[in-house]
Amino acid sequence: MDLEYLKNQWENKSTNQYQNTFSLQQKYLQFNIPWKDACIVNSSRMLQSRLNAGLHKVGRHETGLYCTCNTLQSEKHFILDCVETTELRKKYKFIYDSSKPWNFQQLLSDKGAIEQIIKYVHANNISI
Repeated sequence: MDLEYLKNQWENKSTNQYQNTFSLQQKYLQFNIPWKDACIVNSSRMLQSRLNAGLHKVGRHETGLYCTCNTLQSEKHFILDCVETTELRKKYKFIYDSSKPWNFQQLLSDKGAIEQIIKYVHANNISI
């Protein structure tokens, strides 16, 4: 299989939420962070967290909804929209390069945003 074939499959025949969220990348993202922090980042990037939506996928939460917002508590919602994480968004908007697109993929590929997310998760004892 050549790279063009794989790229075409990724873009045109997506079979899961990850493929719909992230474009095919040809470079490896590496963050020099402790293992526990890498778990937070990787679980979020893989859309496999212990937020309510993730628990609902495996039958450990009845609805997957977040009580404050009454919407699916997914990784994207947590990072981009949740009213509970407004302060977190203010912090990474302050350091985020405004020339980059403001989306889930870009935020979880940005070292500064990732540092803020990790700090927020630890400070608020959030299970991701």
